[in-house]
Amino acid sequence: MSGKKIKQAVSQQKSQKHQVAFEERGSWYCRFKKIDEYGNIKYGKKGGFKTQEDAENAYWSYQNAFQAQYNKINFVIDDNISFKKYLDYWFENIYAPRVKKTSVSIAIHALNHLIYPNVDDNTKLCNVTVLYLDDILEKCAKKGDSVAEECRSILSIAFSDAISFDYLKTNPLLLAKRYTREKKPFIIFHKEEIKQLLEEAVYSEWYLEILLGLFCGLRKGEIYGLKFSDFDEDNCTLKIQRQIVWEPHYPNDDYTQKPTQIAVERAPKTDAGTRKIRLHHVIVEEIKIRKRRIISDKEKLKERYSDSDYICCRHDGTPYRSARFNNVLEDICYKAGLPRITVHTLRHTFATIALESGLTLSKVSAMLGHSSIDTTFRLYCDISDELRYITAYINNEFVPENSDD
Repeated sequence: MSGKKIKQAVSQQKSQKHQVAFEERGSWYCRFKKIDEYGNIKYGKKGGFKTQEDAENAYWSYQNAFQAQYNKINFVIDDNISFKKYLDYWFENIYAPRVKKTSVSIAIHALNHLIYPNVDDNTKLCNVTVLYLDDILEKCAKKGDSVAEECRSILSIAFSDAISFDYLKTNPLLLAKRYTREKKPFIIFHKEEIKQLLEEAVYSEWYLEILLGLFCGLRKGEIYGLKFSDFDEDNCTLKIQRQIVWEPHYPNDDYTQKPTQIAVERAPKTDAGTRKIRLHHVIVEEIKIRKRRIISDKEKLKERYSDSDYICCRHDGTPYRSARFNNVLEDICYKAGLPRITVHTLRHTFATIALESGLTLSKVSAMLGHSSIDTTFRLYCDISDELRYITAYINNEFVPENSDD
């Protein structure tokens, strides 16, 4: 919703007398409204109040919060505001409060290290042109086309918000040059390389995690997020229903400070990411071995053990750092004389094995937790032209439950 529409809503509310509290099903309610991350006003009602007075007090509390929220984003600017000053305000008051902290961290780097060094402090927002933006992005492109396109995406959001709040009438970025994001080449192991990898990995504490990536196609965050409660030993299945992500934490929300990374549980990457897969007996046995190790850790550390029921965790129960799995894989590959790979390489190899073994694209898509079969198709449509053919290596025990052809 534009800034004008928000103003109209506020003015309209002031000019009308509403019944701010009402009774429903033996409880008192009040209505409230808030501005969502896209600048739209959302309405709702809140119940559970014992008296009309409590509901009315809550109503005015919500109203004050809404007004403060509105005042914060209703930044009054004039023709003299600089482009850089607008970006500063936009980031602090409009963008950062509504996005995930990982996006905040990316935007901080893009603005401070890539965009701002190429912005003239005296350039007014209203005077920014397509040529001016093309010049900024061309300088960013010296770091890579993907870098330039990421900067363009951030500026696109900033200009779209400027239009939404009536700071600008036209968006000069619409005609600015686009850059392509670099597509990393697939690295996929063939049968002999998989054998070499596993022969070395069997001596590692990460053997189970490698099996889950290679023969179940799980993402790194999904592996870190697995809990023993997700494991059904009787039916040999594993339910994927969460992931762990690492978000930057800024002390006191001070974005000038260097952030620390904290592990946070999130829902899977897509709705289809919540899925149940059948496990090969080798993986089932490895989960049992892991459980015995963790029971031993708990007995040794007692109250010092942080018990979140994670299958993949340090000896004190806490999650590993994000880069730990890839570092382990790099070390194993070095010892085995193999090319350097990441957890995603295991996932790509799993998909390739499954497709080469004759599983349908829809089944592979379900097993990977892709949002749609189109995603799987885009990723692997050229796979037969690039691969050294892999013989059947995996059987139907890896097909997820309730997946259709």
